[in-house]
Amino acid sequence: MTMPTVKTNSSTIRILVVDDQSLIRQTIQMYLEQESDLEVIGYAENGTAAIKQIEELNPDVVMMDLEMPDMDGLTTIQVIRDRFSQVKILVLSSYDDRENINQAIKAGAKGYLTKATPAGELANAIRSVNQGYFQLGPGLMEKLVISMSNATEVSSKSLEDKLIIDLKKLKQDTNKQIVQLVKNELSKAEERFDHQLELKLHSLKRRYNELLTFARKIEFKLYLMLFCQIIVLFVGLAFWIVSS
Repeated sequence: MTMPTVKTNSSTIRILVVDDQSLIRQTIQMYLEQESDLEVIGYAENGTAAIKQIEELNPDVVMMDLEMPDMDGLTTIQVIRDRFSQVKILVLSSYDDRENINQAIKAGAKGYLTKATPAGELANAIRSVNQGYFQLGPGLMEKLVISMSNATEVSSKSLEDKLIIDLKKLKQDTNKQIVQLVKNELSKAEERFDHQLELKLHSLKRRYNELLTFARKIEFKLYLMLFCQIIVLFVGLAFWIVSS
């Protein structure tokens, strides 16, 4: 994938190269000195030196590695973003993983290239970043999208697993609630049945007592009638004896 040539309105883009390896710095200068609108105005081996160079030279674009002694690239990017907002930062790193790209962009970088980027594409990226455009090196966008897609799949899988666990727990809780509800209703039904049975027994007992009282009254009347008959019999017998 070849980047289209980007034209710039300014005559010269002033560049500060920040990398702890002298060979890399020399290679970048060799690449860029062939471009009439690009000028390397200084070098720095670490973040601390880069901050001093920016204060003195006021570059348009800073090309920066992430791994450096003293002050690493991410920390340096944040300092430049906060103190020199007009300076554009283009990362040139050996790493092309999603984590480093995201951290650099979050820190304030306007572009991210690998050190394997061809000279022409490197020059075009500098021009693009200087004009305020965001720039990702060839293949990095695809890798970033794939990484994000994989992360989304993992996240979706985790969400699905959590949903299944939550549904199982909900089912268990619901079953427990149903069992408890049935027990409560059975207990209430048993209480109602016991109460109704007690009322029935009380009613039967009262009826029994009423019948027993009635039977005793009948029995008393029968005994009274029998006693009266016996008295009448004895009186009649006595009268007969006396008459005889």
